[in-house]
Amino acid sequence: MITPVNIDSDLRIKCQNAIIERSELCSATTRFEWTEIYSADRRIYLIQPDNTTRPFVLKLRHENPDNPDDLDKNDLQKEFTNLQNAWVTLSNCPPSLTMSEPIRIWTEHYAMLIGYCSGKDLNSLFNSSLPLWLLTPSKLGKSFYQVGEWLGHYHREVDPCEVPVMTDKLKYLQDIMDKIKQHDAGKLPEQYWSQVEARITQSWNRGSNLKAGIIHGNFAFRNIMSSQDHIGLVDFENARVDLLAQDIGQFAAEIIYKCQYPGFGRHRKLWLQQFFNGYHTHCDFSFPELSAQIAYHLLLHRYELSQRKHESPVRKLLSNYRVSYLNKQLKSWLDTADYWLVLK
Repeated sequence: MITPVNIDSDLRIKCQNAIIERSELCSATTRFEWTEIYSADRRIYLIQPDNTTRPFVLKLRHENPDNPDDLDKNDLQKEFTNLQNAWVTLSNCPPSLTMSEPIRIWTEHYAMLIGYCSGKDLNSLFNSSLPLWLLTPSKLGKSFYQVGEWLGHYHREVDPCEVPVMTDKLKYLQDIMDKIKQHDAGKLPEQYWSQVEARITQSWNRGSNLKAGIIHGNFAFRNIMSSQDHIGLVDFENARVDLLAQDIGQFAAEIIYKCQYPGFGRHRKLWLQQFFNGYHTHCDFSFPELSAQIAYHLLLHRYELSQRKHESPVRKLLSNYRVSYLNKQLKSWLDTADYWLVLK
């Protein structure tokens, strides 16, 4: 047995006993190898039993917390409950669509044990094979279709909820718009930013016409594990009642953002269409509502760029390129309402 560093012995024993209970292949004689795979705002360990290929993951919230909620046991329990609900929701999914299985929670240790989602996260997969995707976009399009299937199935099964009060979200939108305007320094006329804010606000104020439910809450490339035979979701920490279009718009915006690279723009519609087609196998959506969510998430990328401190001229040049790209996308959306629409 390899004893993990900084793990309470009581918690270690609890984890290993929980794995033995969960896996028929494990027993009291099983040896466990512990590997730390993340150690920034929290610690995450990969636990590999020696008699099965299936690993497990231990997440420790209280290590070096950046977020005060990480010290809130009720918030930890909420995350675990969201995982359990999502697991039940996806119980009828084909094996190719999966997620991290919630196994056990120990609030006294600020810890939870979950199943390991194999594969490579889409963000790393995309960034490591740019020439491949440029020349053979259909290979990545297949993964995007499966991602759409996963999300469509999940949204189909979640119980409908009342649209949440948007006051805080509208206030946050106004705050980031103010910072973007300060950073933009005349690159776009202020009227464009006012129109972007107004169009998003108008969409969010539609109230009862919007679809809401428990969403994943951080449906980004980095939280989607891809392999040859499945798509898996991780990180349900931000699951909450919100507009369903929030999940769809976040992923669509990330596709658009990834197409910033020279030559990739011609693949944007193909990849969006694959994602939307996968989603439409289970669910439908309102495009005016969705387009506003796409714009909102592009704004978040734009805001993030405005807050970065650049240590080198090269990084500053790259940031300016991305700013220009995002500004162009948002301006095109204002000028052509269905600019991102690929399904008629």
